[in-house]
Parts: sequence; structure tokens; C-alpha cells
Amino acid sequence: MLDDLTELPEGWEETTLGEIILPYETAQPQKHPESEYRYIDIGSIDNSNQTIVEAKVFLGKDAPSRARRIVKEGDVLFSTVRTYLKNIARVSSDFDGILTSTGIAILRASEIVEPNYLFHYVISEEFLQKISSTMDGTLYPAINDSDLLNAFIPLPPLNEQKRIVAKIEELRSHTQAARNAIAHIPKLLEQFRQSVLAAAFRGDLTAEWRSEKRIRKERLLGNRLTSSDTDLPSKWLWSNAIECCERVIDCHNKTAPYRKSGIKLVRTSNIRSGSINTEETMFVDQETYDYWSRRCPPQPGDILFTREAPMAEVGMIPENEKLCMGQRMMLLRPDNSNLLGVYLLFVLQSPYIKDYVERIAVGTGVKHLRVKDVEGLPIPLSPLLEQKVITEKLLSYIKIIDRIEQQYQFIKTELDRLDRSILAKAFKGELVPQDPADEAAIMLLERIRGDRASQIKSIKIKRKKHSV
Repeated sequence: MLDDLTELPEGWEETTLGEIILPYETAQPQKHPESEYRYIDIGSIDNSNQTIVEAKVFLGKDAPSRARRIVKEGDVLFSTVRTYLKNIARVSSDFDGILTSTGIAILRASEIVEPNYLFHYVISEEFLQKISSTMDGTLYPAINDSDLLNAFIPLPPLNEQKRIVAKIEELRSHTQAARNAIAHIPKLLEQFRQSVLAAAFRGDLTAEWRSEKRIRKERLLGNRLTSSDTDLPSKWLWSNAIECCERVIDCHNKTAPYRKSGIKLVRTSNIRSGSINTEETMFVDQETYDYWSRRCPPQPGDILFTREAPMAEVGMIPENEKLCMGQRMMLLRPDNSNLLGVYLLFVLQSPYIKDYVERIAVGTGVKHLRVKDVEGLPIPLSPLLEQKVITEKLLSYIKIIDRIEQQYQFIKTELDRLDRSILAKAFKGELVPQDPADEAAIMLLERIRGDRASQIKSIKIKRKKHSV
């Protein structure tokens, strides 16, 4: 129930979803084995904008056993599986009449509830928090349809529902416009980041710093480098990972046995954009660590480079971290006498490395790099003192990029908070004024209860006549 019924505005009533929605129809595709059917599953819903983006197609003979629920335009589809709880969408005319299955509840508004009022309520933070507390199951936690139907909803007069929906959509159009206005920022920041990295390893960032600016070409790696790859400042030369690193070690190519605690295990999913996420890792015990790290125990300052899934992501092991290296990656330990670790970290994120690995990657499905490909990664090696100047300049640029990125994320967070606030006010009756002339919600509920009672009575009479 609502926390305090006295907080409901005049003319509002508390009811359940089950009382204000209509039943859905079902189909049996298997009875028509050669007919074509369209089907919405959980993956068909984009939870970033609550829309259905695609539907699967199958023949009746190939129909998933649970694909029997028929959806209609205006229905609200609500995923009841925990992992996809926010996969909620309104059914547009493009998807009218197609099928869905268990795992997605169909909320079909009756005549006493505005469909978009129902939709906005079930996507609200308040509702999602309350309904998630009813989840059952250990392996695949989910909400039972009965729990969803028994969930409470504040019901205003119908005319007020329409005013609320209009106001919500007006205000959210403004927040969406703000999101659209800043949506290009991440792409621009990444373009700027890549252009700075490219300039750094062409020698442009330190052009004024260098006293000698004559350009020469080094071709240590043959045909794999294009002419644009080989233009380097004087006193620079082309090397490769195996030549300028103290160690280049492949991982143990087997899935490590996980534990709930112990030594952190780095997987490819933990390595992104120059850093290693050590907060969301799996764990291994000491025995597994010793075996998996027998070739070279990883240490702070080492660089991990992914060969696959995804390819060519890179990160440096932070100070005071003991990590175990997972599958599909390699460890590069810079030789500090000629190569700074941070310099190498930036080199491996540069555009020409990305272009290079795309040219040499193998595989028809998921592309990957071979061990020798990583060993042969081309490294533009500048004098050690110039490496220090380059890394200092790059770090200053990265700080600017990070600061803008933080501001962007702050604005996004504030827009999300504003959307939640709009919905919270809406369902407390604080978004639009009440009108005493509106038909009270209790009258709507009594009417629909009376209609349902009549339907039940009619069914019983028919059954009685049939039995006689």
C-alpha cells in the first residue's frame, strides 16, 4: 500500500494494477506450422528510451514454447526478470498483434486509466523499488505476474490523469532536448583525445621543444607499415614491443576457477580506455594465482593488452594492486632504460595502433591478434627525455578531457534526477492542479467493478443453462 493514504489528493484512490488493466489474448503458433510470426523478447526492448527496437521472426513450427501472448498497440510491456527490470516499453502500431512470452507482462489499460499514465507510473523509481522487493528465485530472480498485478497504484480522476501525462511529457521533452544537445560531447572528446595522441607520436607536441627537426624514415617492420606510419622526427626510431620491453608475456589460456574472495582476477571486460577496473573483478586463490602467474607475476606499472573480446584495449596495473591476469590478454613490462611505462600506455591507445591492429587482425567472426602480432606492435621510440615531455603534455590534455567528461556526466545525472523528480511529483498530485469538477476515481473504480461483476454473473448464468 501507499505509505500514507491521507497524502492522496482529493478525488484520488489507491488501487491495484490488476484492477485497472484488461486481460490479453493468446495464440498457438504451433497449430499453423508454416505461418510466419513476429515475436518480442526481452532483448527487443531498448531500456535507454523505453522503445521496442526490433522483433524476431519465426515460423509456427519453430515458435518458442512460451511465445503465445498477443500484444496490442498501447499496451505497456514490463519485463519481470531482475536483470532486465527496466526493460519497459509502450507498444506502437508497428508491433500491434505480434507475440511475446512469459518474462514480459502485458499491462493493457482499461477505460478508467490513461495508458500513458500507467506507463509513466511503472517506469517511476518509486514503483520499480517497491516491485523489485517482491522478487523470488535464487538462480533467476523474477517478479511473479500475480505480484505485479497486486502492486498498488495511485489513481487520479481520468481527466487529471490526462493533464498529468501532458505535463510529464512537456517537461520531459525539455530534459530530452538537453540530452540531445550534449549527446555529441563524448564523441567530440574521443576525437580530440585521438587527435592529441596522434599528434604526440608524430612528434608534433614536442616540435618546438626539439632543437633538431629533420625527418627521417625508419622501416623496421616492413610492409605492415604505411608511408604515413613511418614519418618520424630525427633521433626517433621505430621499434617494436618485443625489442623495447623487458618482458612480453602471454596469459594462461584457460578460464581460471573463480572464488568469491581472494586475489583479484583481471578479465578483458575490466580493461578499457587506458585503465583497469579493479573494483568489479572476480577472484582466485593463492594456488591458482601462483600457477596462472608462473611465467611472470604481474606487478604495478605492467601494461595489460587484450588480444580479443575486445581487441587492443589496454590498461596499466595500479600501485599497491596484486592482480592475476585472465584470458585473451598479454603483459608488457617496459624497459625503463629506454621506454617509460606511461609513454607506452599512450602509444598503445593511439590511432595508428588501432589502425594497425585492424589491418593485421585474424579471424572471420570475432577478430583477434596472435601473440606474435602483439610482440611486433610498432612503437615510435623517442629519446627518453622527450618521452617525459610528451607524457607530461598528454597528461595535461587528458586532465582537461576528464574534467569535461565529469561535467558531462554531472549534467546527465542531474537530468536523470530531474526526470525522477517530475514523476515523483506527478504521482503525489503535485504536478498539475486538481479540478473539483472531475469525476472522482472512486466512481471509475465502482463502474469497472460493476461491469466485471455483471460479466461474471452472465458467465455463471450461461454455464447454468448449459448444464441444464
